[in-house]
Amino acid sequence: MRAAPPVSVRCDGGPVWRAAQTATLALAGATTIYWALQWAQTTPGVVLLALAVGLPLIAVLCRRALSQPDQRLTWDGQRWELDSGWDQPATAVLAPGSGCAPAVIVDLGHWMLLTVAAAGSQQRWCAVRHHGNEAAWGLFRVAVYARVPANARVRTGAAPE
Repeated sequence: MRAAPPVSVRCDGGPVWRAAQTATLALAGATTIYWALQWAQTTPGVVLLALAVGLPLIAVLCRRALSQPDQRLTWDGQRWELDSGWDQPATAVLAPGSGCAPAVIVDLGHWMLLTVAAAGSQQRWCAVRHHGNEAAWGLFRVAVYARVPANARVRTGAAPE
């Protein structure tokens, strides 16, 4: 069986994905503020004032927490690599055949949500969209859904043999 051809895509998810992440975190923060104020049995005016001040602050903090460099997911024909920007010192190698290949969670045709995990590291979420990856989109979809050949080499980031 032949392996999928090499391909590399940028995992930025787009502005809607980032807005959804920010809104989710902001809603969680606002709910926490509201719950704390209700638990303290404050008046409705104080609750609204706290939300009016706290919600924009939470949104700014969430946006700052989410502002990280784009990730790049690469298939070289035999193994997956996830370059996750400045949050990790080195590229994570996803060993084929070990259950560490990207898993498709949502596929909307022009937008995909994947989970990827490297041996010894945390699972990461990657949102990939067609826009910005037009040239590689078809090959990427083939590589994500293709089975990894049984004879593919397994690399764990160690020195070559």
